[in-house]
Amino acid sequence: MTTSETTKKNVLLVGASSDLGQSILTELEKRGHTVIGTYHTNQVRPELRQMDVTSSDSTNRTIQAAIAEVGTIDAAIFCSAIDRSELIRYADIEGWQAVMDINFFGAVRLTKALLPHYLTNSAGIFLYISSGMATRSNIGTAAYAASKAALNALSLGLSKEHAKNGISTFTVMPGFFEGGLMKDMDEKRKSRISTLIDSKRIGNAKEIAQFCIAAMENSSYLSGSNLEINGGLA
Repeated sequence: MTTSETTKKNVLLVGASSDLGQSILTELEKRGHTVIGTYHTNQVRPELRQMDVTSSDSTNRTIQAAIAEVGTIDAAIFCSAIDRSELIRYADIEGWQAVMDINFFGAVRLTKALLPHYLTNSAGIFLYISSGMATRSNIGTAAYAASKAALNALSLGLSKEHAKNGISTFTVMPGFFEGGLMKDMDEKRKSRISTLIDSKRIGNAKEIAQFCIAAMENSSYLSGSNLEINGGLA
């Protein structure tokens, strides 16, 4: 489907300053969509709006301002996430709560704030960026994996409640890709990971972004699904 064949959408991109968020923003603009991007602490572009997903007030204000500006929000992509690497036996509960507050409850706050708008329009898309870790996990990644598994459950629950109202909700579960959690990983470890992938390479943020946007643009019968893109990770 070409850009000319795709209905242009007003897209709220939450977490647009992350590595993947920036790639999604660029690809959305290339395809002619209108993007309202948000950031928390890293304003990589002057037009991005500050929004704290751990605050219901901040989330509500930003969404209402976006609706007032563009009229209708057609889709929301939730990219906000933090990581906490530690063994479960040494888990700092407050640290784990911080991970859940952004990665999961941040998505809940976004959903609650935007859902009335979608219900009024009998249409809308929620795309949550989950992770392959949601079903695989690894040593030291339990906090992050648990938050992403909860995100998958949120998407499924929302589909059960509101797919009948014209609302499409799904997650994209990236595997290993350059940037994000792998940004500071040494090349030796990346090389070992590549051997576990059928395609024998680590992906890049642009590939993930293009997949997300293609799913968003063709989501009329897509709801409650967790879509993996991982190059054939074993």
